[in-house]
Amino acid sequence: MQRAIIPMKQQKGFSLIELIVVIGIFVTSSVFIISGFDRGIQALAMSRSKVTATAIANEKLEIVRNMPYADVGTTTGWPPGNLPSTTTLLRNNFEFVVETRIDFHDDPFDGNAAGTIVGKPQDTTPNDYKKVEVSVKWNKPLADPVLLSTLVAPKGLESAENTGSLLIQVFNASGQPVPQATVHITNTLVDPWIDITNTTDNDGNLQVLSLPPSVGGYHVEVSKDSYSNDSTYAVDLINLPHPIKPDLTIVEEDVTEASFAIDLVSSLTINTVGSACEMMPNISLAIWGEKLIGTDPDTLKYSSEPPTNSEGTLELDDLEWDSYTLLETATDYDIAGIIPPVLLNILPNTFQTTSLVLADHTTNSLRVSVKDAGTEIALTAADVRLSKSGYDESKITGYGFFLQNDWSGGSGQSDYSDSTKYEIDSGTVDVTSTPGNLILSSFETPGNFFDSFSTDNYKDATATTADWNTAFEQIQLADNAGEYMLNGVAQTTKLNTELGKLTKATLSVNETLDGQTISYFISANGGINFEPVTVGVEHDFVTTGGDLMFRAELSTIDPLVTPAIQDITISYSIEAFQSSGSLTSSSFNTGTTSTFGTLTWTPFAQQPETGLESMKVQLATNTDNSTWGFIGPDGTSGSYYATSGTQIHEGHNGDQYAKYKVFLSSENIAYSPIVTSLQLGYTSACIPPGQVFFSGLDADTYSIDITLAGYEVLNTSVTVNGTTQSEYFLNPL
Repeated sequence: MQRAIIPMKQQKGFSLIELIVVIGIFVTSSVFIISGFDRGIQALAMSRSKVTATAIANEKLEIVRNMPYADVGTTTGWPPGNLPSTTTLLRNNFEFVVETRIDFHDDPFDGNAAGTIVGKPQDTTPNDYKKVEVSVKWNKPLADPVLLSTLVAPKGLESAENTGSLLIQVFNASGQPVPQATVHITNTLVDPWIDITNTTDNDGNLQVLSLPPSVGGYHVEVSKDSYSNDSTYAVDLINLPHPIKPDLTIVEEDVTEASFAIDLVSSLTINTVGSACEMMPNISLAIWGEKLIGTDPDTLKYSSEPPTNSEGTLELDDLEWDSYTLLETATDYDIAGIIPPVLLNILPNTFQTTSLVLADHTTNSLRVSVKDAGTEIALTAADVRLSKSGYDESKITGYGFFLQNDWSGGSGQSDYSDSTKYEIDSGTVDVTSTPGNLILSSFETPGNFFDSFSTDNYKDATATTADWNTAFEQIQLADNAGEYMLNGVAQTTKLNTELGKLTKATLSVNETLDGQTISYFISANGGINFEPVTVGVEHDFVTTGGDLMFRAELSTIDPLVTPAIQDITISYSIEAFQSSGSLTSSSFNTGTTSTFGTLTWTPFAQQPETGLESMKVQLATNTDNSTWGFIGPDGTSGSYYATSGTQIHEGHNGDQYAKYKVFLSSENIAYSPIVTSLQLGYTSACIPPGQVFFSGLDADTYSIDITLAGYEVLNTSVTVNGTTQSEYFLNPL
């Protein structure tokens, strides 16, 4: 079933180097949890293969029971018949070898061929029945074969005249006989009605002789305390037009054989949880098995839509062995992961627990499962990259991440719930100027420069072509043999002394134009970019910087007349950053005891002007959400995480709650370090192994690239439309 085969705010990406560091360190730190997952998943894979093998064996026996007695035999053995001795089948990605053996069977009821049974005559026709054994073997995963057997009787057993006989065999999921099973036989189409209740013998058999003939009239139900049940079904043209096991027909002077499979029922507990293992109550679910009671259309033997209770739990206590599919049907959520990440393969007399990890519903989402192609074991630490034009995101299977990339919601949140908020800061950081950026807070100071050109202290001699006339205390066009040059430039050197970033300035001048022209420019970045200004009007710098410079371009159309500047005044504002600041996050709950991986952030490096280790982090974790001690990578309060991708100190492992504290500093207050995202990686029992979940996607076709050390790279595409699920198998190198 594909609701299709099942994004959150788009996260900022990481460089290839950062991803390699994250993956490598995570693999090392999480080996014990991952191996535990793998052992459990391998056991489930073995269970799944055993259930499938048992179903194959049952299918073969059903074929035998419906064959003419004379045809029951193998093509290469004795007795001869129409059944192959060996066949190979592919089911659910497992390869099974089916071997069939058929022998004549001497029933001791009427003596044996040797005549050695006391009180019984020698049986001169000892081939009373045929015994059929079906063996199903497989290699991946390696397990003991399934062996089922049955007895096939010839037609025409002795019974009263004008009657027929019924032979019933009851066996369990392993093909072993079920003794003392209750068999209830009814028929309302004969007169008088038939209503018989009896039990099977120690070999799981029941013989009912001298029954009146009836076409499709005998309804059989088989049950036993604490067992599943099996039965025949009446043809119902509306609800069950083609039952797989229709009510039985008894033919005069003939034998009807029927077999039924029952076994001890099992229990299944289903938990619906959030990403931090918090219980999600009252979630609508749908669960169904693979066994059919009818075809055309397929009619399931088991199908139910129960909800979890107020504690997020659903307990099913009467499930028979089968492979089940489980989905949530709530419109508010999507399944972000399943623990364990396999079909529910329920074996007899077992107790199993599974958890559905839910995420808020989005119109289009994708859950990816990555497995080994041979064993179908979930693969953890695989990098899954999903991309298309305008979108590129990578996630790692089996790992959880606490990611924060926006602090604009402000302080005051002790426990993490709003992804834009945090607990506290030093008062010297800025989280609102550019949402998504964490920087040092800034302040503005006014500045003022005046020059009457009585000296040429600020003259840029290289760039100036006009006459910087200190005698007349003005700037004018240069003259040549009594005539003025038509154009000239006057430019200053740096005019300010403060550290910081120039953001705006206002130019005032005293000038004499005499009908000529002067254009004015100022620069905030030391003359790299001069921006035109209007005298008396405040100017916001397009290109900011820390070095204020002035430039004037003079021109005349009369060589006997020059425009002149008597003085200039520049009022400006300069922005500087605080020299240091800090921010402490809210407490993040991983949901259970966890193993912590790496601490990563973007950008990977800071501007060199801010100095070494201008951005650094400490972590604090605990199990009580109250005792906080911030430490660095060596486990002490005197060390700091200063390189993105550093392994988190092992002393945090086994804790459930985590906080980070960011420290910012700058050696040059004209510059601030910046943080655009910070990510804490971890693994726990609440993280679905071998799976990743992408939400908030478009309905579109995406490229998907999956890489994992030791496996071939998988490059393919996936079409996302609604709640989409997709499973991929990697081949080992």
